Amino acid sequence: DGTKVEVIVNGKLNNKKERSLIDPIMVTYNSSCLTINFNVSLGHTDIIIENESGNMAYNSSTNVNEHDVLFIPIGNLPSGIYYITIICDGGSAEGEFRIER
Repeated sequence: DGTKVEVIVNGKLNNKKERSLIDPIMVTYNSSCLTINFNVSLGHTDIIIENESGNMAYNSSTNVNEHDVLFIPIGNLPSGIYYITIICDGGSAEGEFRIER
């Protein structure tokens, strides 16, 4: 359908300085959904998506265990750049993605 989404997630979780061979958080997408795969247990976690203007497009709090998968609908979001922030007690990860419709 012409929708393109690119996600880059950066951040430090659990204050580790070395990089794991397995990314603790992997974000993939299709035209209607972001899929977040958690390869670590994070406990209480907030997930926030904002647009370029700082307006919140999505906000959720959940308890994350290792191997959890979270699906976030993005099919209703207009074209633009969005920022995703994943916050837990051990740190945070941030990413950016663009939707083109």
